[in-house]
Amino acid sequence: MFDTLTSWENLLLAWRNASRGKRSQPNVAAFEHRLESLRLTVHRGSHPRPVTEGIPFLGFVTFPQKCRLKRRKNIEFRRHLRAAVASYEAGELPAGRLAASVQGWLAHTRYGNTAGLRQEMLNNIPSEILGLIEPAIRK
Repeated sequence: MFDTLTSWENLLLAWRNASRGKRSQPNVAAFEHRLESLRLTVHRGSHPRPVTEGIPFLGFVTFPQKCRLKRRKNIEFRRHLRAAVASYEAGELPAGRLAASVQGWLAHTRYGNTAGLRQEMLNNIPSEILGLIEPAIRK
């Protein structure tokens, strides 16, 4: 019961209900001041959502049974990879630097359910680069 009473969603909901038309009262102003001192803000647009919508966190959307990479992050890395491979083929980017970028992306995405996505992305990488990052892929 304590967890339900003290959950952030319930406290936020109680705060919204309690603060309607009362912002000039000293206790409400003191609470808002305390939030500011902790660098917390009550965002007007935020509201409790069902867990089936997923919870966005660090580039992933977390669901009860899975963790997916945000679509925007996938698109951004694809663009970055295309530009990096073009720079590598033009001789402007060393192979080690491209390999490090791919290894970093693989390490980040490994936290989600992204096996198919990672394999698809690796198919777009030149074989010389794959040779450099092969030990990291096997982990």
